[in-house]
Order: sequence, then C-alpha cells, then structure tokens
Amino acid sequence: VDELLAKEREVTANISHELLTPVSVVQSKLENIINDNEISYPIAIKVTESLKTLNRLKVIINSLMLIARVENNQFLKTDSFWIGELLEELIDEISPIADENAIKIVFQCSDNYFYENANRALIYTLLFNIINNAVKHSGNGVGNKIEIKCAKILDNYSITISDNGPGMTQEQASEIFKRFKRKGTQHGHGLGLAIANSIAEFHNMQIQLDTQLGNGSRFTIVFPKIG
Repeated sequence: VDELLAKEREVTANISHELLTPVSVVQSKLENIINDNEISYPIAIKVTESLKTLNRLKVIINSLMLIARVENNQFLKTDSFWIGELLEELIDEISPIADENAIKIVFQCSDNYFYENANRALIYTLLFNIINNAVKHSGNGVGNKIEIKCAKILDNYSITISDNGPGMTQEQASEIFKRFKRKGTQHGHGLGLAIANSIAEFHNMQIQLDTQLGNGSRFTIVFPKIG
C-alpha cells in the first residue's frame, strides 16, 4: 500500500509539473494578444475570460505540486519561531477579507509556544487555509465571528479555530480533507484543507474537526507532545 501511495504521489507531481509549462506558454501568448492595441473589444473579453480560467488552472496545478512535495518530504524543518507572532501576522493579512464580510476575528493566545524543527512557511499556509476556510463559510452579516485560541493543555499545545457559520453534516465532515472536495456550492478548487492536512501530517500534527449542521465548526490543530 505504501509503495502504491508513493507511486501515486510521484505521478501527481510529474503530471502537475508537465502541465505547468504548456499552461504558462499559453498564458504568455494570450497576454501578448490582450496587449495588442488593434484587438477588438469582443475578442479582448474572450481572451480575458480565458486568462482567468488559466489562472485558476495554475492555482490547482501549483496546489497539487505543493501537496506532492509535502507528502514526499521535500521540505526542510529547520525553523524556530513563536506561534503567537505567526498567528498575529496571519490575522493581519486575513483581517481585510473578514472585514469586507462583516466577520469579527477574536484572537486569544493564553500560552505562546516556541516551535522548533518546523517549516514556518508551511505552518503559515496550514493555518491560513483553515482560517480562510472559516471566513468563506461564516457568511455575511452582523454577529458572525471567528475565534482563534492557542493554549497548552498538559503535554500538548493546540490552536483552535471556531466559526459560528452553518456548520456541516457528518458526511461532509468526513470528506472535508480530501482533494477537490468542496462544501455545497462554495467557490474554490477544494484543495485548501487537503494541503493543510498534508502539512499537518508532515509535522506529526493532528487536525480535529468538531461540527454540527447549523452550529458552526471548530478545527483544532494539535501539536506533537511537548518535552
């Protein structure tokens, strides 16, 4: 089974890499067309739409390549950093998106944690994807909020990300970390949480999900035992 999974990851990485080059070539040619002053307006609209489609395809390809690289242990874990500071940096980045949707972000870090032997960029991506997912599913309107808490309990350190959105069914929850799985009619490529899960496994973390339809969702990232 492990050999088959390794082969699947290798095939995914190779296909993604081979796709990226021709997509980039086509994108470059379309950009040259759109910059031509003699192009007609109807053609310009069609070319612009094609460029948007290509950009979405590149996001998917790059996401698949990231998953393959993480699962093939192609990243170093040599960074040391404070989790609290990383979360503050992340919240600063995502707050404008939350503000646009009238979503309040509440951050409480009762215990900061100096995380060693990790990949900071990957941990940032993991947390960003989960918090961004919460923003997407919290909807619009007064009263919507996301709570981010970090704390040490016994020998474990954890980060909890909760929203008061619509929640999900147990069937949806069981598939939420699978590739290309999206909740309902939400936009996106369905890879954000799959990436988060791969990064968590790479760092020997666990992502726990507690959700109920109509009562929001709570993601808990549990770090390896301390000490």
